[in-house]
Amino acid sequence: MGEEQLKSIFQQIASRLESRRDSLSEIKKLENSSNGSKGMGIEGWLQVEAVKALGEKIKKVQNRGPDLIIDDNGKKFDIELKGMSNFSVTDNSFKAHQADTYLFLCDFDGNQEKKLERLKNIKKWKLIDYRKFNDGVGDWILFMMKFKS
Repeated sequence: MGEEQLKSIFQQIASRLESRRDSLSEIKKLENSSNGSKGMGIEGWLQVEAVKALGEKIKKVQNRGPDLIIDDNGKKFDIELKGMSNFSVTDNSFKAHQADTYLFLCDFDGNQEKKLERLKNIKKWKLIDYRKFNDGVGDWILFMMKFKS
């Protein structure tokens, strides 16, 4: 999968998420009052919205292995989705290496710019694109990483 095609997929998902961001703050409230399964509500929300954004390009949604199997004009690839209530992505976030492309949605505040810069320097992974947005309550960052083959 080429970088431009991944950026196009990213932009479609990012646009959808921004249009639905009002519901994200409600998901975070539910998550913070639940049984401690941090990220599960956010990741589920991300999966639903990514499927809605990509429509017929989605060939399969999975619970094991990569979350989304995509066919974009004959180019097939998979994406692993990660939702986090904090921006704590490191090299260890990719240890399972379930897919060659990851899409993260994380709670983000302005004090985390250094962490964003570190993403650009993860040795085996390339930052394809990112977008920051606000849900009316807090800041979020959506970003896509691809394994350097």
